[in-house]
Amino acid sequence: MHKYNLFLLKYGSLIHTIFLFLMLYVVNIHPNTLIYWVFLLNHIMFSYFLFIRGMALGISKTIDIIAHEEATKSIQDDINKNN
Repeated sequence: MHKYNLFLLKYGSLIHTIFLFLMLYVVNIHPNTLIYWVFLLNHIMFSYFLFIRGMALGISKTIDIIAHEEATKSIQDDINKNN
């Protein structure tokens, strides 16, 4: 699941952009129509939430690394006290 999330966070917005504009081109929707702007708003919201999800994943991974480092330091301190 982690590899899927990483792929989605790296390339999801780009893939969504390509499909969106390809789809709009094929069905002949131009910027002077309302539906074009609705699709564009959808794309902006998708990109925003993908960005927020990426930030949350990065923060949780950073917290995991810090907790692991703290646990390692605590174990090393206990070993040094016993010696």
